[in-house]
Amino acid sequence: MNIVITNSPGEYSIQLAKEFTKRGHTVKFAQFSLRHPFHFIREFQNADIIHVNYACHGLKPLVINKFFGIPYIFTVHGVGAKDLLKYEYGLSKKVDFFHVIEHKLTSLISRNARAVISISQFAASRLKKNYGIKTYTVYHGVDLNKFNPSISGRYIRKKLGLKNNPVMLWVGRFIPWKDPFTFLNAIPLILPKYPSAKFIMLGEGPLKLNIKSFVKNSPQLRSSVIFPAFAEKINEYYAAANVFAFTSICEGFGYVLTEAMACGIPVVASNQGSPPEVVGDAGLFFQTGDSNDLSQKILTVLSDKALARKMGQKGRKRVERRFRWDICARQIMNIYNKALVQEKK
Repeated sequence: MNIVITNSPGEYSIQLAKEFTKRGHTVKFAQFSLRHPFHFIREFQNADIIHVNYACHGLKPLVINKFFGIPYIFTVHGVGAKDLLKYEYGLSKKVDFFHVIEHKLTSLISRNARAVISISQFAASRLKKNYGIKTYTVYHGVDLNKFNPSISGRYIRKKLGLKNNPVMLWVGRFIPWKDPFTFLNAIPLILPKYPSAKFIMLGEGPLKLNIKSFVKNSPQLRSSVIFPAFAEKINEYYAAANVFAFTSICEGFGYVLTEAMACGIPVVASNQGSPPEVVGDAGLFFQTGDSNDLSQKILTVLSDKALARKMGQKGRKRVERRFRWDICARQIMNIYNKALVQEKK
């Protein structure tokens, strides 16, 4: 099968391409560009099927489908732009523009797709409510070799000057719906029992300057919160942590959840959105937006080494069973095959 995947090859596209290639299929990446408007015909002309990853990249496949009959599949990587606009509108003109365009195009691209894929049951429910879209749910995978319990966190601890300090890790974009301030507000509630604890916040985003200013103006936070530079070896940061905290309000899946679980790190996550579905019984959950509840759950893990170890082991087993790229690729290939059968009818 000749498969064309649109947009720049991120982790999702790269891992699918690897798995499809193992199975003897040919995979090509089509870059989204406004230049050379008719060159895209050449990109897609030999394709059996096209895989679209963002609605704004679906216009070319839509045209190809209408004129040449080549079917396309559309994966919505999240809950859809309509929900995100509620939290992010006004952050920047660039972000606003992207979300508005993505929102406007989602219905159009979905209606004409041979199939639409959601990345969790929660995301599927939001897409159905907001756009009337019925989807196949296919979970993302995680690289089980890159993220595994044998990874050492010693280098990161040495680099950051951490010895036996308890370490809490937060990873994500600094944007409203990731809710980084709930994590920050939990810190003063943890420090009285663990005064040497350190809290690593790893990420970029439009709220980063505000968050750094918030931390700088608090003596407690200033001495406890660490903002490392961009981390190429993020797996070593997971390995250096005692607890991974996930505070998102409206998450469609949560790559970082499966990465932390794959590393055997105990996870404390918000009880709203996809985390209960992804983490299952391998983690603890706090009331979304409640810093006090988050702090209590983190303290529970820190004070019980047996519980922490059990959570880490269950998390690893869960990703091994449910969140592998070979499983993801097999399920998507089944959807491709159904789409091609429908096209022939």
